[in-house]
Order: sequence, then structure tokens, then C-alpha cells
Amino acid sequence: MNYRVLLADDHPVTRLGLRAILSAGSGLTVVGEAQDGPSALAQCKELLPDVTVLDFWLPGMNALQVLDALRAENCPARVLVVSGQGTLESARMAKRAGAFGFLSKDSDPASLSRSVFAVAAGRAVWTSVQRRSFSEQEAKPALSARELQVLQELATGKSNKEIAAVLGLSDGTVRIHLSNIFGKLEVDDRTSAVTLALKQGLISL
Repeated sequence: MNYRVLLADDHPVTRLGLRAILSAGSGLTVVGEAQDGPSALAQCKELLPDVTVLDFWLPGMNALQVLDALRAENCPARVLVVSGQGTLESARMAKRAGAFGFLSKDSDPASLSRSVFAVAAGRAVWTSVQRRSFSEQEAKPALSARELQVLQELATGKSNKEIAAVLGLSDGTVRIHLSNIFGKLEVDDRTSAVTLALKQGLISL
């Protein structure tokens, strides 16, 4: 059985490394590469790969937004999310968005290949630590893809009005998102929200 794989990462060197790892043995063929979220989404729908290896942070659309869009369009996709910041919170959000697994980019090559084969066969590949975290955090609400976007812009020091302009929202909608973010992260102000989000790997600078 030969499985078709799509790679999505904004760093060419990383894509080259992933391609080399997955092509080293038999049974996996890389059929496409994407360097941003919108192109990853488009190629998922066009190529219908057996597995998409999707970087958590992609330009244009992050992994959660790509997963949300695939689900909204009823596009069957088995996605393995990878990230340089392999936090449990990021894994939890990926799972809720429909991913089959979440790997840190410092995972060994054999683990990556095994995970891709497992996802291609329809099996989830969450680690025991991730599964335990999911159970412990079951009742805690996760940040939405839009809330992550607001947080990302907040981290650059933008005002509510500037965030609204960048994301095409009203000032009132941004305030609502911020209120929800503060509640979910259990913080009281913008600085605390950004500090915690950076620590948990939810956003990057």
C-alpha cells in the first residue's frame, strides 16, 4: 500500500527535511508541498492526499483555521499537525479542530514516519501524555481560530482599533473576543494574556 502525503510548512528547508524522511522508505509518496495556509487548504481539496502534515503556524491561515475550513467544506482529510512548540495546549486545540495527531518538530524521524502511516490508516497518534492532558482539560474551553488571530495581533502591541482593521472586524467584536480570551486563559489583562499565550506556545513573535 502506498500512501500519498501533502507537506505544509513555510520553511523550505523544513519541507526538504520532511520529504527526505518520508521518502526514505517505501509506502509514502509526497505528492505536494505548500508554504502557507491558503495553499495548504487548496491542495488538500485538489490532491486529496491520504495524510497532510501541517505546520501549526502557517502564514495566511494557521493549522486550526485550515482544519476548520476543511470541516466546513466537508472535505475528508487526515491531518497530522507538527510544531516547533509542542505544547499540550496546542495539541488539545489541534485535536478539537479535527487533527489525528500532534508532533513536536524535534521528534525522531522514525516517529514521524510511523505517525504518518498510522494516520493514513485512520488511527489517531496522540501520546499517553497528550491523552492524559485531554482528559484533565476536558471541561476547559479552547481558544477558537479567530481568538488566536486576535491574540497574535495583540502580541504585536496593536490597539483594538488596529486589530479590527487588520482582521476586518468591528471594534465591538474585538472587545468581545478579548473578553472571551481573558476568560478562557483565566487572566485579567492584555499583558497577562500575551505572556501566557507565548509561554503555552499558542502564539509566536
